Order: sequence, then structure tokens, then C-alpha cells
Amino acid sequence: MPGMSATVTVKIPTGIEADQVSVYLPVGAVVGGNDGGSFVWKVDSDSMTVSQAPVTVGQLSGSEVEIVDGLSTGDRIAVSGVQHLRDGMRIRELQN
Repeated sequence: MPGMSATVTVKIPTGIEADQVSVYLPVGAVVGGNDGGSFVWKVDSDSMTVSQAPVTVGQLSGSEVEIVDGLSTGDRIAVSGVQHLRDGMRIRELQN
């Protein structure tokens, strides 16, 4: 379903700094931009709209890609149908 979102939650073990933790997203959630960079679609939880957010990618691990910069704690990211999204587009959250 286009615009399905996920909440990125990272639990950091005691004694480890946040910048030492890797975050992985499904490969399909990361889009290549026209400028050669990569971005994801961040979801605004209040308006349920999306906006492009540039990210820096790292290692590929199976069907996931490491995000080394560009995400913050609590960010919600669209992970499905991202090729159909546009800035400001309203989406629905898929209910399980």
C-alpha cells in the first residue's frame, strides 16, 4: 500500500553512545534523488503528510540498508509505495 509508514525505534544499550548505533531500513524505503543523493519520506504524525528528508546511507545488509545520518529518534518513515509519494502528500497508516 503506498505510503505505509513505520516508526523507527532504536534501543541503545547502557554504555553505548547514540552515534555508535546503526539504524537499518528496508532497501525499498530509501529513494535515490536526482542529485545523486538518497532520501526517505518522513511522516508528520499530526497531519499524516510526507516530506523528503535527505539521508546518508552506509552498508547494505540483505534487504536492509544502513542509515548513518539524517534520521532522529522518533522519526516515522514511509516504507512502502515510496516511488508514488510527493512532498505534502497525505497518507494513511496501515492498520494491522
